[in-house]
Order: sequence, then structure tokens, then C-alpha cells
Amino acid sequence: MSVEMLVESRRYVGFADWVGSIKKRKPDCGKRLVNSLALCIQIFVDQCRPTINGERYFITFTDRQSGRVSVCLLHTKDGALAAFQAYKARAERASGKEIKSLWSDGGGEYLNTRFKKYLAEAGIQHIVSPLCTPSQNGLAERINRTIMDSARCILEDSKLGNIFWGHAVLTSVHIHNRLPSQSHQDISPREHWTGMEPGIRHLRVFGSTAWVYTPKERRQKLDPKSVRSIFVRYEEVAGSKVYRLFNPVTKGIILSRDVIFDESLPGVYSEHQQTTVG
Repeated sequence: MSVEMLVESRRYVGFADWVGSIKKRKPDCGKRLVNSLALCIQIFVDQCRPTINGERYFITFTDRQSGRVSVCLLHTKDGALAAFQAYKARAERASGKEIKSLWSDGGGEYLNTRFKKYLAEAGIQHIVSPLCTPSQNGLAERINRTIMDSARCILEDSKLGNIFWGHAVLTSVHIHNRLPSQSHQDISPREHWTGMEPGIRHLRVFGSTAWVYTPKERRQKLDPKSVRSIFVRYEEVAGSKVYRLFNPVTKGIILSRDVIFDESLPGVYSEHQQTTVG
């Protein structure tokens, strides 16, 4: 399926500008490893205001061979090692391959004693970009720029406010991994990674109104059967067809598959209603 057909079929708000930026990417200069996983990682350290859950940063892990991106939100940059360890376990289990090399910039979060010791014990080659040469880690730089451009676009359209930037970033990555890639013969990163063509029927408009079914075991006889909420992202761990929804009244998160969407009706949430986070 072409990029244009994907945009037309799902009417995903903001795709057109995002896809245009993807088509203009230059090929990275790193050598691809066929029988192992070679990663580019980077923490986005622009001074983002805290998300509704208190995160301030995000770290991306990009497999150079497939182009698949994984992202983790961080409260502090010190969480980089724990995020990498969790990603390493998931990626190696899913692919059946070991991570052999790691590209990063010279940030202190990658060069501290604990991180260097862990990489040495795991036998992972750490390739650090020289100072003031971001092109050496160009793949990670471009991925982060693409993700932020997409997140900015869907946030602006949803009118939810910047405290939801973390959810917007995770949603952007979910979509990115399902877009056809010119550098991989129009195969999406997810298909390259799993060998199966990804589905797109579950895609919904970020920030739209969603009605979540409440099981009878969790309500009284006269209680409403559904709760109005706001769609904020896909729950990757539980499956792409499980949605993460924000309840603007309780300020809690709901995970559910039993959802009816009204994509023509944007969700409404005022930032002054939120409680202090972090």
C-alpha cells in the first residue's frame, strides 16, 4: 500500500506533512549488520514541560537494519540505562538476535561508569559520535526530528495542550513503524521486523472523543454503561488494538478494546484542572 493510500484510508490528521518530511530523508552513513541488531539511540533533551505523568524526556532506540523505532519516556536522563536494558530484553527475545553495536552521541547518560560497564559485560560495541558531529549519529537525529514534527502536528490539531506531548510522541512512533519506507522497498519497519504486514484498521484520530464500555461487574444498575474519555495512544504491550484513554474527570488512564469513537468530536480538557504532577 502506498503512502498516499494509507493517508486517504485512515484520514489520520497531520499525516500529509509528516510523510512529506519522511520522503526527504537522506540515507544514513552507518554500516548495516545483517545477522545482529545495530542500534542508534538518542535522548531528546529539549526542555519539554512535564507530561501529565511527569516525564520530561524521551529516548529513542532505532534498529539500523529495519528502521524500527522504539521510544521510552523518562523522568530524568539517568533512566537511560534502565530503558536500554528493558529494550534489549524485548528486542532480543522478539528477533532472536543479539545487539552487537550501539551508536550514540557523547551525552553523559551514555558515558557514565554504570552504562559503560553494562555494555562491556554484554559485549556490545559502543560507537560514540565525536563532539559537534551529529551527522555520525544522523539516523537518530532524523528520527527524533521526525517524531517531534509529527507530535507537534497532532497536538496542535487535537488542542489538548503540551502536557500530552508524551502520548503524542508514542502515537507518532506507532504510526511511523507502520509507514512504507523508501529505503526498504516500500516495506514498513514493522513488517521488516516481524515479517508480517501491519494492520491499519485500528488507527484512530489522536485526541478524539471515545466512549469506553463499563463492564456490568464494575457498575450499579442505574450507572451509565459507558464513560466519555479522550483517546491518547495505543497500548503497545497489550496489543495495538488496545487503546489508552484519558478520563478528564478522574484524570486517570483507562485501557480498553471496547471503545466507540467519535472522531469528528475532539476531546476537551483544560490544563488548569490538572493536579500537580512530579
